[in-house]
Amino acid sequence: MQAEEKAQKKGIDICPCFPERIGYRHDANWISEAVYNLLDNAVKYSDSEGSIQIGAEANEMFVRIWVRDYGIGIEPEDEAKVFQRFYRGKSAAKKEGFGIGLYLTREIVLLHQGFVRLKRKKDGTLAEIYFSLIED
Repeated sequence: MQAEEKAQKKGIDICPCFPERIGYRHDANWISEAVYNLLDNAVKYSDSEGSIQIGAEANEMFVRIWVRDYGIGIEPEDEAKVFQRFYRGKSAAKKEGFGIGLYLTREIVLLHQGFVRLKRKKDGTLAEIYFSLIED
């Protein structure tokens, strides 16, 4: 089931914030998979009737894609481990999943010479993907 359908069933609003166009050479299928994994996690770990922001921006140095949720968040002791294959944080143990989505996201982004990070927020999580626009 797609993330948007899951969000609708939970009454979660997905609020997009995308520019009309961003120029960046990438494999659209793989980057879509990476972003989908972040969005799917945001829906999965958000409370019903919540909201999620998703967007992208670019400047002369990098492209940034983000997903912001207001759900259960990440425990401090889990922050360094969530990108490990099959790792499930304490707060995620009772939710569906296998602990593979963030691992795959990181691998996809690394193959595109980017990086991904999660930031704990007072309420929820901010997931960000960065790609450099500066050529070597």
